[in-house]
Amino acid sequence: MSKGFLALLGFSLIFAASVVSASESDALIGTYSASYYGEQADRYRIEKDGNKFRLFEHKTTINGSHWERAHENGAVNVVDKKQFEKMMKSSVAGSAFGLNFANRVVIFKVKKGFSVGRFKTETGYFVFFDGVFLDLKKEK
Repeated sequence: MSKGFLALLGFSLIFAASVVSASESDALIGTYSASYYGEQADRYRIEKDGNKFRLFEHKTTINGSHWERAHENGAVNVVDKKQFEKMMKSSVAGSAFGLNFANRVVIFKVKKGFSVGRFKTETGYFVFFDGVFLDLKKEK
């Protein structure tokens, strides 16, 4: 086989893999809440504009609440199952993927009941930020 054909084949496989990951990550678009002192409260919202994902955090102030862009200039990377297992230092049954927002906030979709250390997700959605795991509930 020619080097050109092998290069084209390699590019095609990389492109196909990224399309699958992008398709999976679209399942993360939506609004998420988290439990605070026993009550569910809005926490994150993921939107997609063209091919770019955007993360918003729900902020509450004395003047009310609003959604605020959580990252302005950071890269957003799709986390596939292999990367997820490497990050968690554990294998996982079923699918696992996420979106990494500028290495600051990572939102994951895994099988309900997944656990790592003392953390266990009841919903199959969770966020990892500042060294903390937080179970999320997908609202919309």
